[in-house]
Amino acid sequence: MSGLRGLLAGFGIVALLATALWLHGWLDDPHSLPIRTVTVEGDFRFLDPAELYDAAVSEIEGGFFVVEIERVRGAIEALPWVSQASVRRVWPDRLHAQVVEQVPLARWGEAALVNGEGARFEPPADQLPPGLPSLDGPLESEERVVQRFYELADVLALAGLELIALRLDERRAWSAELAGGIELVMGRDEGNAALYRFVAVWRSHLAQTEGPPARRIDLRHTNGFAVRFANG
Repeated sequence: MSGLRGLLAGFGIVALLATALWLHGWLDDPHSLPIRTVTVEGDFRFLDPAELYDAAVSEIEGGFFVVEIERVRGAIEALPWVSQASVRRVWPDRLHAQVVEQVPLARWGEAALVNGEGARFEPPADQLPPGLPSLDGPLESEERVVQRFYELADVLALAGLELIALRLDERRAWSAELAGGIELVMGRDEGNAALYRFVAVWRSHLAQTEGPPARRIDLRHTNGFAVRFANG
């Protein structure tokens, strides 16, 4: 009797192993539980949901359990207007993508954009939004230029001045343009003492001055700054 029990137990183990192997093979079969639906969620101003859908579908291979989520996510994040994306499975046959769109802060150079964290991205030329500030600088200087842009914009706003362009050249010298066509030259100094001095004088004197408007402000002086007016 004990021998029969042992034989039955052996058959049971073999059956369980066979079932496990079959189940493993079935789950690995790309035709088992195919992905039938892809959904995309997010607040989009520049992104086309159809483009996101096509990018996701292009990387779907295999069924629900074997589809490579990271490949799908990578295809979505490769689109220039995508800041980040997450992808998850939804039982029994769906993939859901949550997408965060890039928020452009400014133009970068001739053909790119930069966001508020200093990340550069390059959408098609016909998708560059008009009216953005213009930033530029050497390779991998985007984060530094964006940070400086925020600093200068805040200080200049105290005098009612709007910063519309900022450039860091290869010699690490700064120059800027203000609304109204005023050029601001700062040199390599990243301190704000000269800028605050200029803002104070602008508010108390230059903004009230009648006559030709200022066209160039040079802050590269130890104890003051130079102003060139429109009449030269």
